[in-house]
Amino acid sequence: MSWARQHIAALGRPDFSSKIKLYTGEIPLFSHYQIESQIESAFQREVRLPSGGSIVIDSTEALTAIDINSARATRGGDIEETAFNTNLEAADEIARQLRLRDLGGLIVIDFIDMTPGSPPARRGESSARSRPSGPGAHSDQPYFALRPAGDVPFSA
Repeated sequence: MSWARQHIAALGRPDFSSKIKLYTGEIPLFSHYQIESQIESAFQREVRLPSGGSIVIDSTEALTAIDINSARATRGGDIEETAFNTNLEAADEIARQLRLRDLGGLIVIDFIDMTPGSPPARRGESSARSRPSGPGAHSDQPYFALRPAGDVPFSA
């Protein structure tokens, strides 16, 4: 145990060493925390969202295209609200997938279309321009803005 704490401290993160705990459960650690399924999902083309929607990630030599589908998503009272909620949920998952898969270069995200001027679309316009936060985000890094076609191109 002390070796692990020393190793983490040597990596430059002594603040993390206090978070290391010995797992003594009967179920294997990877099974208990469903780590294997999360690793497998990192290599799947389609990623399911909790609401029933999905994102599809296709990478080529030139770019990575990400498409958002509402599919079975039912959150929200109407189609506009469902599209908005699914887009927000997908944006969070896309940020996670970009880090998990270490994707960079030109990335194009095709959000679900919303009627221009609808209340959810107006909220989405401001959300799409917000700055990234969390691990790996830099305040000087350009974020993305929704184009009239409903897609978001950016370089990571």
